[in-house]
Amino acid sequence: MLNVDNISLYYGAAQALRGVSIKAEPGKVTCVLGRNGVGKTSLLRAMVGQYPIASGTITFDGADITGLRPYERARRGIGFVPQGREIFPLLTVEENLKTGFGPLKRHDRNIPDDVFSLFPVLQSMLGRRGGDLSGGQQQQLAIGRALVMRPKTAAARRADRRHPAVDHQGHRPRHLLPAQPSATSPSCWSSNISISPASSATSSR
Repeated sequence: MLNVDNISLYYGAAQALRGVSIKAEPGKVTCVLGRNGVGKTSLLRAMVGQYPIASGTITFDGADITGLRPYERARRGIGFVPQGREIFPLLTVEENLKTGFGPLKRHDRNIPDDVFSLFPVLQSMLGRRGGDLSGGQQQQLAIGRALVMRPKTAAARRADRRHPAVDHQGHRPRHLLPAQPSATSPSCWSSNISISPASSATSSR
């Protein structure tokens, strides 16, 4: 379980988060809704370690990760799909997916078949540059990259209800959000994501 307890975050003298607490429980999708500027992205970035918090604690699977850097949290199983996708436009789709190998041990460095089951268009475009994909395809690539690292929990900013996810039992597809769209912009966490470690379509060279 990912547990955020009474955290505060500042950008210089400006306070972005004040005493925020939230839990992402195993087997559930947790969403934060709110208008622009209320701190959703700041909360997400604090949870994955991109910004240090001024007070409070963040724990994951019972361990305090408040002081850990982003790559250390990734190694513990926290995936992240950033706002704006943030793929590498000059790298191919395959190379972008392989950037998710970072926190994995060498024998686990392969792209699971489940990623291509969710997003078959990626498999047909492995040699195409990321920057040549459509916006929706780039979003699928960003989600696929996060899933490559076999996260226990995945955090997504502005998750799209049209993009499926793998649920905690490995069922697919499953929508992150309800069928009815919201006027607000959501940030979501999906816990206990199951990716088959034995299946792979592309291995590290």
